[in-house]
Amino acid sequence: MAVSTKVKEKKARPIEIGEGLRKAGKWFEEGSSKAKDAALKKKMVEWAVKGSVLDPGELIKLVDELEEIQRQLIPLQLRHKKISGKLLPHWGHTGIAKLKGKLGETIFPVSYTISVSPDVLKAGLTAEQWRAVTELRVNPQLLFGLAEKNEAVRSLILKAVRASAQVKIFPPSSRTLKSSKKKDKKKK
Repeated sequence: MAVSTKVKEKKARPIEIGEGLRKAGKWFEEGSSKAKDAALKKKMVEWAVKGSVLDPGELIKLVDELEEIQRQLIPLQLRHKKISGKLLPHWGHTGIAKLKGKLGETIFPVSYTISVSPDVLKAGLTAEQWRAVTELRVNPQLLFGLAEKNEAVRSLILKAVRASAQVKIFPPSSRTLKSSKKKDKKKK
């Protein structure tokens, strides 16, 4: 029985085209509009089935309530950041991971981001092992560079466009913490 030494070609994963590249390549932004429109319609349908259209009075009441909540949250978030800024240096000196207060136990959980150096791995693995553990990934900058010179590549890229939409709600005062700080200074 013969053993195949042929390494299966890996399938490239989808790549995200960042805002900078989208703006630099006007052709891409214009060409991907159909995919964006479809993603937007899909997202709207997903949310529409979860509720109904609100009457104007209730709509205004809810957005005003959301803004009130946001106005209460901003000073609390700033205070939280300030207090954390005092507690973390203490933790740095003592390493104490739990502090018991009157209202309960405050913990200082540690999480790690761990990585390995691909250069060290590549130097220690055989070429076949390296191919077996690496993934094919398209470099968006190189792809757009090629597309700038080649209309056929542009057309191919536009055929490959896939979009998904996300929606978030930002009440007026949530847009920037800096703008809320300026408002607070003006009040004082």
